[in-house]
Amino acid sequence: MKFKHGTRRRAAEYEKDWVQRWKDDQTFEKSVAQRSADNAYVFYDGPPFITGVPHHGTLLSSIVKDAVPRYWTMKGKRVERCWGWDCHGLPAENFVEKQMNIVDRRQIVTSSVKRVKLVNDFDNATKVITKVAGWMEQRGYGSSSWDANNLTPDKLAEEFGRDNFYVAYDDDKLVGSVVISDKDSYNFFAGKKDNDTSVGYLYKMAVLPEFQKQGYADAMLKEAVRLNKQEGVKEIRIEVGEHQPKLVNLYERNGFQRVGEHMSTETGANWLLYSLEVSSYPDAVYNQLAPLDKDGNPLPTISLEKYITKARESMVANSETWQGVIDRIGRWVDFKGAYRTMDKDFMESVWWAFKQLYEAGKIYEGEKVLMYDTKFATPVSKAEVTMDNDAYQTVTDPSVYVRFKLVDEDTALIAWTTTPWTLPANLMLAVNPDMTYCEVKVSKGTKNVFLLSGKHAYASREYYPQLKQQLEQQGYTVTIIDHINPDSPNLAENVEQLAQYDFTNAHVVTHSLGAATFLKYLQDANVTVASLTMIAPACGVSNSSDEQWKQESGYVDLAVDLSQVRRKIAQRPTIIYSDDADVLNQGFAQLGKELGAATQYEPGKGHFFTAEKSLVPEITLPLSEKFILAEEALERTLQDEKHQLLDYEVLRTFPGSELVGKKYQPLDTGSTWPENDKIHTI
Repeated sequence: MKFKHGTRRRAAEYEKDWVQRWKDDQTFEKSVAQRSADNAYVFYDGPPFITGVPHHGTLLSSIVKDAVPRYWTMKGKRVERCWGWDCHGLPAENFVEKQMNIVDRRQIVTSSVKRVKLVNDFDNATKVITKVAGWMEQRGYGSSSWDANNLTPDKLAEEFGRDNFYVAYDDDKLVGSVVISDKDSYNFFAGKKDNDTSVGYLYKMAVLPEFQKQGYADAMLKEAVRLNKQEGVKEIRIEVGEHQPKLVNLYERNGFQRVGEHMSTETGANWLLYSLEVSSYPDAVYNQLAPLDKDGNPLPTISLEKYITKARESMVANSETWQGVIDRIGRWVDFKGAYRTMDKDFMESVWWAFKQLYEAGKIYEGEKVLMYDTKFATPVSKAEVTMDNDAYQTVTDPSVYVRFKLVDEDTALIAWTTTPWTLPANLMLAVNPDMTYCEVKVSKGTKNVFLLSGKHAYASREYYPQLKQQLEQQGYTVTIIDHINPDSPNLAENVEQLAQYDFTNAHVVTHSLGAATFLKYLQDANVTVASLTMIAPACGVSNSSDEQWKQESGYVDLAVDLSQVRRKIAQRPTIIYSDDADVLNQGFAQLGKELGAATQYEPGKGHFFTAEKSLVPEITLPLSEKFILAEEALERTLQDEKHQLLDYEVLRTFPGSELVGKKYQPLDTGSTWPENDKIHTI
């Protein structure tokens, strides 16, 4: 269809007509009423914050919220759509406080809590004192200390000093006065640090008659304490007549402690002496003091009633804007029956639902780390920070336990860190001197011990039975496996024989004849043992794991030239295997003589050297280890890879202070530092 230029009606104009037509014909209402309530499609609309204004994000979600109910309406369902307003918490409070120029939550006070500012003003203070004294005299409350004839400005200045008089203001209202001095003018506290400038005294605290019983006495007292603390005063003293119970209650509810009493020689009245240690002044009381601006002046206060009224007004301030925009995008929703989360009916329904969950045992208490708003002094939920899915990212931190060997001790410290990448540069271990630590003995692996003997390791057959008996007496299950063939690690007979046993986390003792075969089997079977102890009569005993024993015992896979073999044997008496019979026959007999070792030979089976000592070595298996760690971390630390608690024994407990100053070996990172720099101190 063609239109002449300038004659086509703009969409922004006729769209408004369609919206009005829907309203006039009640099209939306009829689409709901004409369908049975028994055929309902329930749609819950998450409401927007009422203090915000419509924007792209809210409009985008609104279009989706309109399209889905329309679809189910066309499918014949009854779809009621009710608008809602989210009036909760921080967004509303932040909005209101910006409007009211509130920068500190303590500016919001209840009507019963007053805030005052004390100003040094001798003239006005004496006027307040004189007026209050006259008022007291009229009502029969007079006393010698409040005799109007004795409270002239000159006498007051002489008694307390002109610089010690303060008046109290609530905004621009003069409500009372108080004298703050560093002298015991009445000598009631004789002998109690009279000349100590860190002690302050309060006198003549008076509230004008028209402002009494409104909380100003408490406010003046709190502000006086604050000023004293600001001036370095440690203690505040005050006296009050025993016949003045309301004043006694005033001081006691504000933290003052009774320290004595004094009988007046003039009137016979009993005066009670009160003292306040400023450092012990209750935090709750300090929190009620007026917050200060950057210049140290009290900020203006706003009543809680006024704050709530303003908050409620702001809740509906943008409702017309929202309704106009929602109508404009063509969304059908019931605004007239809109709910607000601050309505009592809504809140009571939430509490009712919570009660049902509680009674059904579905409510539990837990702990969770949340962001914290320091301005509003409250945790902040994820939704209040941002609605984006990537606002938070769950990250799994590596958590490792590290063992540090103590120098000259058979134990090690267990340290925990979530930043293992810093370990190569670790320079310090820290302990809490006041925390309790434990030295524990932790069993390694299972109670299974296997004693492996090579096919030609005749000597091991002499001492294995003795070792088996010793270990069984300690509660271990010991199995001797004989005739492991050392000639070829890949022989099927070895695999078939070893596969009968479960070596996982077991303790293994093996003669050097057969060790290569066993290690090859462990690698192929992907089995980890708790400990591996190498026995070679010429080498002694070596506790090893994996293939470290090759380096430690000087094992040579193939015989090479005799000069290299000689060097290795000279470093440590060892066992040599060779696949080259000629090399063995030509050189090893002479080599054995040079090294003072006996030579045994069996045709086709190679040579080995034995030292001139007993063939029954003393064997101490690494069946357990000693560790030191914090007592409170025992059970969560001493677990295996399946989080099962290890078998451990607490040997002793001691304070962390005992560890301070001990030396330990840092991790070996290949550092070229001097050796004396490689030992650190706790």
